Amino acid sequence: MTLVEATNILANKYPGRVVTGYWVQGKDYILNTKLLSALQGVTAPGQFVVTEEGNVYGTNPVRSNLDISDMKTI
Repeated sequence: MTLVEATNILANKYPGRVVTGYWVQGKDYILNTKLLSALQGVTAPGQFVVTEEGNVYGTNPVRSNLDISDMKTI
């Protein structure tokens, strides 16, 4: 799976979210997102895992052992 495919899967399941960065863990992508409304000042970040099989589920930095300095920005 590519990053573009992962972001498209997320967009289909959770429309209205903008991907601001990502991590790669094995074959999975963890996408850091904000709601479109957050771009206008309302903060609502959220991380989602998109698996190789196309499954999407929410996560957080502790649960997925994420380091913000490792995030690749978009």
